[in-house]
Amino acid sequence: MKMKFLSKRNVAILLSATMVLGSFTVAAAANTEGGRAALTREATGGSTPGSTPGSTPGSTPGSTPGSTPGSTPGSTPVVVETKVSLNMKEISLEEGKTATLVATVTPNENQAVQWLTSDSKVATVSNGTVTAVKAGTATVTAKVGTAEATCKVTVTPKQEQKPTEIAVTGITLDAASITLDKGKTRTLTATVAPANTTNKTVTWTTSDAKVATVSNGTVTAVDKGTATITAKAGDKTAACTVTVNAPQTENKVPAKKVTLSSKKVYVVKGKSVTVQATVTPSNTTDKVTWSTSNKKIATVKNGKITAKKKGTATITAKAGSKKATVKVTVASKATKSTKVTLNKKKATLKVKKTLTLKATMKPAKSTDTLKWSSSNKKVAKVDKFGKVTAVKKGTATITVKTSSGKKATCKITVKK
Repeated sequence: MKMKFLSKRNVAILLSATMVLGSFTVAAAANTEGGRAALTREATGGSTPGSTPGSTPGSTPGSTPGSTPGSTPGSTPVVVETKVSLNMKEISLEEGKTATLVATVTPNENQAVQWLTSDSKVATVSNGTVTAVKAGTATVTAKVGTAEATCKVTVTPKQEQKPTEIAVTGITLDAASITLDKGKTRTLTATVAPANTTNKTVTWTTSDAKVATVSNGTVTAVDKGTATITAKAGDKTAACTVTVNAPQTENKVPAKKVTLSSKKVYVVKGKSVTVQATVTPSNTTDKVTWSTSNKKIATVKNGKITAKKKGTATITAKAGSKKATVKVTVASKATKSTKVTLNKKKATLKVKKTLTLKATMKPAKSTDTLKWSSSNKKVAKVDKFGKVTAVKKGTATITVKTSSGKKATCKITVKK
């Protein structure tokens, strides 16, 4: 081994270092008076450069021969368990509402999370967002591999939201006072304010039902006197004074006679025919009422007779104390007419005058119906009962036709 000394002047600090550089060892020393450093080369003894003398070639310095570089002799690899946790273990939701669950995965948060529900009819889940479907309970699970965490979901029925109540501020009536004759009516109109109030119900009362009654705003005069009608909405009210007068005496004109357009009619079961009632005098105040002797055979309403079943019935038209009847025969099958005649073949009328033509069918029990027409309605017109009215000067032909096609005519001459 060879040694070579190096000198260095004016060194203030003593340094000592040992460095392993290949097969050389350098030692440096210095003092205040003059330092010397020595570079020493030692025999390697066959060791691998950079290894500790005496160690196995290629091994890490200080390691046991044959062991894994950097490992502790006899150690076992560490396995870290995956865990999942949720931000909520239990939630309660109203039907239709949602909530978001957050899953925390350790040690690796980037692992994919699988979301499951025990009952999709109660609650569904997608990427942690839970949606309440209908009332009940369900369990939502967040799963990563074999690790999982659960949350109990309770769904409650949806609560109906009550509208914000807007109170009534006032109510008014379209009349403050009215006068009615006994038996007459008048409808009052109530206006509730504000227009968007949530309570628009109006209740009506009367101070004296013997004088006037009220129903949904309609006032009925009962007897002479005064009464107060009150309309109420919320805690607000409005009133109307009702004065009922005694009824005026009506000049009654009694009926003196009632005649019908037919005395006998034949109708097929299920069909109908109309009979006209004429009351004299024409200004009578008596009204016509209709009745039947047997509703099972034939019914009547305002002169329209409807055949129900085979048989006979009597239809009565009454006005005051006067009445007239028509005999109705209901047949099971139709009987066609073979001929029809009129009681007049020609007639002369003055303008605005009337004449009622009578049609007779053969056989008498024919169930045919009649249809009337005029050749010139500007001269003379005819209604469905054969009543002719003269319109202006001229001539016209009135025709009656049965439903079987038989006809009869009457020439009408109109004079001024």
